[in-house]
Amino acid sequence: MPAPQRRARVGFVVVAATGALVLSACSGVKGGSGPAGQGAPAGGNTQPAAQGGAAGGSAGSGSAAPGSGASGASGAPQFDQNGFVVRGPAAKKGGTVTVLGSSPFSHLDPARGNDGNVNNFYNLIYRGLTTNKRGPGDVGTETVPDLATDLGKPNADATEWTFTLKDGIKYSDGTPIKAQDFKYGFERALDPKNNIGNDELQQLIVGADKYKGAYADPKGLDSITTPDDKTIVFKLNRPFPSFFELTGSGPLTPFPKGKVPSADYLDSNVYGSGPYQLKSNNPGVKVELERNPNWDPATDPTRPAYPDAFVFQFGIDGSALDQRMLAGQANDKNVIAASTDPLQPSSVGQIQNPQTRSRIVRDLPSCTYFMNIRTDVKPLDDVKVRQAIQYAVDKQALITAAGGPQMALVANDMLLPGVPEKEDFNLYPSENSAGDIAKAKQLLAEAGVGDGFELSMDVRGLPLWQGFANALQDSLGKVGIKVKQKPLDSSTYYDVIQTPAQQSPIQVTGWCSSWLNGYPLLSPLFDGTRITKTGNQNGSMLNDPAINKRFADIAKLTDADAQNAEYAKLDKEIMQLAPVVPMLWLTPLQTVGSNVGNVFACACTTGYIDYSSVGLIDPGA
Repeated sequence: MPAPQRRARVGFVVVAATGALVLSACSGVKGGSGPAGQGAPAGGNTQPAAQGGAAGGSAGSGSAAPGSGASGASGAPQFDQNGFVVRGPAAKKGGTVTVLGSSPFSHLDPARGNDGNVNNFYNLIYRGLTTNKRGPGDVGTETVPDLATDLGKPNADATEWTFTLKDGIKYSDGTPIKAQDFKYGFERALDPKNNIGNDELQQLIVGADKYKGAYADPKGLDSITTPDDKTIVFKLNRPFPSFFELTGSGPLTPFPKGKVPSADYLDSNVYGSGPYQLKSNNPGVKVELERNPNWDPATDPTRPAYPDAFVFQFGIDGSALDQRMLAGQANDKNVIAASTDPLQPSSVGQIQNPQTRSRIVRDLPSCTYFMNIRTDVKPLDDVKVRQAIQYAVDKQALITAAGGPQMALVANDMLLPGVPEKEDFNLYPSENSAGDIAKAKQLLAEAGVGDGFELSMDVRGLPLWQGFANALQDSLGKVGIKVKQKPLDSSTYYDVIQTPAQQSPIQVTGWCSSWLNGYPLLSPLFDGTRITKTGNQNGSMLNDPAINKRFADIAKLTDADAQNAEYAKLDKEIMQLAPVVPMLWLTPLQTVGSNVGNVFACACTTGYIDYSSVGLIDPGA
């Protein structure tokens, strides 16, 4: 069994309830990446105080205490030196946890959804071959078996991987989960209607990039075989020693053939394998979950499944949500603010009270917010124009839009802090990162567009994002670039901007990954061979032959350290082409009610509070 890879991560300090100090600065590597997402502290800048908690084991099952061996497992809450929660008090079984948010889930289908909030939700109702430990700090970066018995067995060159399933695993209707279900689940995920989410597996499994899905081609992929009901074998198109890091992603969720009659069936129906099942679904308004009677906690040591039920309510105004969460009155003591709804910048001034801070979790750093610049649209196809935009952006204005220095730091490149071999550099410097208007105007004049031009910009319909859009609009206006904002519905935002025929020339977006490696952080965004008509992650449409070759050459390396060093160099090479403007690494604040326990920011959910770990301190309250 291959051991989880370990990588250095930024350090953090936590203060337990007794006042003892605990330090951890080690991290594992987690598979999976996707759109933002909440942020990360910037490399080369002063680390904001306290980013996580003490290391520990995975959460227990059933009524067992979470975090076997973890600091805080006894129930004593932990706080960072600013008074924010690192790990909340212990939870008990029972009761209902309510999650309030402004935006509904993008998709109930795990093949389609790929934003941080919906992936967090999927952990409640779906399982994969592998998953990640639950816990604060570096705990959540370690991959562990889920429905499989181990992390898979590779052949000599890691181009073939074999997984064996656990005994006693079932769907919510009692049907046994078989190896063939993983093959079918992945093949249905490749249908053009479904293939709009995470595409990492599609890039690796032989023939998956050409396959049109199970509904069009029921024969399926020859590169995935099932010798028996308990065994599944994957053949890859290149060596990939950390393949087990990807086998818990949404497109590989198992489903039995014949139970999912159409490509869009799972967006209104849930055929789950996790600790909860769908009780009701009022799209855009409310989703209710209840316990899955066929979930066996003995097979699932990572999800404690404390609550009897979850209720997700949508459409709540962000400002109103903040006020409810900060007040924490009546039934709101059993409530969590959704992953997509951290405290708004305008509310940050209301959290000076230590009692209030003791109900606020600071998200872990695992996302970069940035602006895509389409390299295939005039005049943006001129690198000087794109470089001018880099100089024009006032990143201090973006810091202000995020809520101030305690909420964000400037990002100058696309590799998260903690990535091995990462170099700190800034190709487009300005005093205090406030922009260099003169340099920007000079480059625009050299490109023949000194008189300015107009652009439309896609922005997600969330207050934080619109604050970013306003700051970017002001910055570009100072150099003669008139920006017209195009606000889009939050729940369908990525569907639009990941469809090149629909996206604007520039887009405010973000990318998250707690798998600290250049492959998930750079390849989906900048490898031109991965551009697709739908589900396209390369929003800048960068298709540079030299960059594409660099990705291909790095993929052939079998030494992890050598790969890391090359990705660090490639990061700088990409930034020289200026296809994106890195903006910020964020550490947003997520609020919970006073009766919600076992809360922590988890790398397993790209830095959010992990829904599958929380419960109520007093289920009867």
